[in-house]
Amino acid sequence: YLGKKVSIVNGNAPLIGGSASWTYNLGGPAATTELRVTDANGKTVFNATGEMGAGNHSFAWNGKDNGGNQLSDGAYKLTVTATDAAGGKIDSNVASAATVTQIDMTGSTPRLIIGTMEIDLADIAAIAN
Repeated sequence: YLGKKVSIVNGNAPLIGGSASWTYNLGGPAATTELRVTDANGKTVFNATGEMGAGNHSFAWNGKDNGGNQLSDGAYKLTVTATDAAGGKIDSNVASAATVTQIDMTGSTPRLIIGTMEIDLADIAAIAN
């Protein structure tokens, strides 16, 4: 895993040097799409309006909170909430990709480290060179 690019499917992405990015998929066309970034404590730090078309979309975040303050590197989670014209929920999936910089073998199961973010092997969907 070390040095490999992994696809992470738990919604988390590492903020490294003021940059984090995700992809998200909408199961159908939306009337509204809200993007919410939360920190490791679950506190909402950034909100934005997302794309409304069905299919795959990208979201790049500059690491600044709603007040324009640069946040520290670490793990952040993107949550996508989309509704159709009738107010019904539209299914969405969120993923990110990053390169593994370390592996923590001190626990009962290995954890991959990307920047300062740790992830479980179960949260990995794919591995690339």
